[in-house]
Amino acid sequence: MYDAANKVQRGTDQGYCVRVVVGKSWECFWTLILKEGQVTLEGPFYDQGDSLMAVTGGTGKYAGAKGSMKLHPRDAKGSSYTFTYDLL
Repeated sequence: MYDAANKVQRGTDQGYCVRVVVGKSWECFWTLILKEGQVTLEGPFYDQGDSLMAVTGGTGKYAGAKGSMKLHPRDAKGSSYTFTYDLL
């Protein structure tokens, strides 16, 4: 995970996705790992277009986190994405 300018690494993420509709979507569970704590997410990942996932919790500075994360493909191949977190 990098800053908005895609220059400075701010953290990492890890998780997994299970295919639910072939050629259309996955259901994903993953964790964003930052120096100040972690943020957990769950939701659909679409083969095309934007995806919106729920923030299901967190640790450290992010304990009790709620909100959403928008996943936007940067190219048609889906080889790069913009993650936009909206934490409440």
